[in-house]
Amino acid sequence: MMIRLLKQTIWGVLLLAAALLAGCAEDATVEQQRWHVSIKADRQNDDALTRSLYLDGTALKAKWTGTEVLKVYNSSDEEVGTLTASANLTGGSTTLTGDLTADVNVGDKLYIWSPSNTPDYTVQDGTVDGTNGISAKDYIKAEIEVEAKDNANHILKTTDATFEHQQSFTKFSVTPAIHSLKIEAAGMSDITATLSGTTEGNNFYVALPNTGGSAKSFTFTGTTNASVAYSATKSKQLVDGNYYTGSMDLKTAGSITCPTEALSFSASNGANATITKTGVSCSGGSISVSSSNNNYCTVSYSSGTITVKRVSEAAWTATITVSLTPDANHTAPTDETFTVSATAYDPGVDFDNVTSSHKGYYIAKNGKAYSTMALANQYSTAVGYICYAGSVDKYFSKFIAIALNDAHTTSTTYSDAQSKVGTYASNNAVTVGSTTYNTNSGSSGGSCYDNVRNDTSIPSSGRRDGSAAKGWRIPTVTDWRYIFHGLGNGTPSATSPVGVGSGSSYPYGDGSTLRTAINTACGNTALQSYGYWSSSEIANSSQNAWVYAFPYSYFGGNHKTGNVYVRAVFAY
Repeated sequence: MMIRLLKQTIWGVLLLAAALLAGCAEDATVEQQRWHVSIKADRQNDDALTRSLYLDGTALKAKWTGTEVLKVYNSSDEEVGTLTASANLTGGSTTLTGDLTADVNVGDKLYIWSPSNTPDYTVQDGTVDGTNGISAKDYIKAEIEVEAKDNANHILKTTDATFEHQQSFTKFSVTPAIHSLKIEAAGMSDITATLSGTTEGNNFYVALPNTGGSAKSFTFTGTTNASVAYSATKSKQLVDGNYYTGSMDLKTAGSITCPTEALSFSASNGANATITKTGVSCSGGSISVSSSNNNYCTVSYSSGTITVKRVSEAAWTATITVSLTPDANHTAPTDETFTVSATAYDPGVDFDNVTSSHKGYYIAKNGKAYSTMALANQYSTAVGYICYAGSVDKYFSKFIAIALNDAHTTSTTYSDAQSKVGTYASNNAVTVGSTTYNTNSGSSGGSCYDNVRNDTSIPSSGRRDGSAAKGWRIPTVTDWRYIFHGLGNGTPSATSPVGVGSGSSYPYGDGSTLRTAINTACGNTALQSYGYWSSSEIANSSQNAWVYAFPYSYFGGNHKTGNVYVRAVFAY
């Protein structure tokens, strides 16, 4: 609602009765003379504004209380006198009287201000007629011009005076009740209207400087006695002298609580894998979440938990934005964000994480084990097949895997077999973390990994001296037996090498069947129906090493200068 506060025209003739200086009655050239001023201000209609303001129902009207003081300034903004108004409590007509001390000439301009020529709206009390109410902030200005000058009688004739208001007036009806209302806008000093004492209310009367003919954006902040802040933003063009009324719902800022630590998908997390962020909450609305790239990941929110679902199996980084959709009484706070990254998906199992459930997996050059040879070749290069997963003291702690191919295409001596495994290891290097296994770990200068006696027990001086060696090597008798166990049946024991030198009584299955099982696992028919070296020397006979003869299904001794085949294993 807007009710026009009309400009007030003060017209008449300035009757200036000279108070002549002693001894200078005939001198009309005195620079500073004292003039008595009487100005009649006639009310033009019922809504004409003069000085003080009062509410008549829903209209803001004017009256003169008889206490108003108007100041007169010259063109240099120097105060040259004051005027007072006679009381008129029902309208805008009054007489302004006072004394001026000034040097005036025809054509000079004088300016009448009330209450001063420096408007200050910064501190108000939200009322109409309080100490800092809008009546006290009703700055008006009139410009008059001297038309004629009677030096003999010290009478000046001026143009009519038309007062113009330097502000508009607004009644803000706010919800909820507040104690103070702060108003901010570009190019304007902040205005704060504060109700008296600890009063909280819904109605605030505020004087606002004019907006210069265009709309201006105002920000309103209301504060309760409990220091709860509410805010709103409005755009309005304010016309001088106008009285506006309007309602305004002030809103307090909502809030979001969201831990900002980054989340990440590991290489083992494939498409549709999810990760969550808990401890998310808000006030003043409802939470919504979004992903910077839905081709990378999607995101959802429910009951304090954000769930991120992986879409792309490539490596990527996305930003998750957490926003508040505010309710009717709140404003949205700044969004919260956190990042989610993903390492390129790799379904392989790190060697250190291999368990008994991974028997039958394929090991690859990247130090991971895969459920199929195809996967191993997709993410790296398959180099072996896990025949047994478990720990055997001094031999392996995680698994023993047989190479997919022989280390050499023809039979060879023991010494040459050690060399061929070294070459095979170099060509099929396996990298685990920062360690690369690319040598024959079971031989140093052609020696054997361990020694085994030709009976059913092994003395403390036999077997392996030292810890388990990781990497490629010629399989020991123990390695072969666990390979057979994994592919066939039986329960081998590293301390009871049953079957060594026991002819056809080998307990782990038929050699031909075991050979077929190895070839099937390795995806080829490369394992020969022939003897294969072990790196277990026959105890007390360093010229001989154990060989497993697949055609006969048992271990037998073989001179190291003899020729049989060699297949490497990878121990870890």
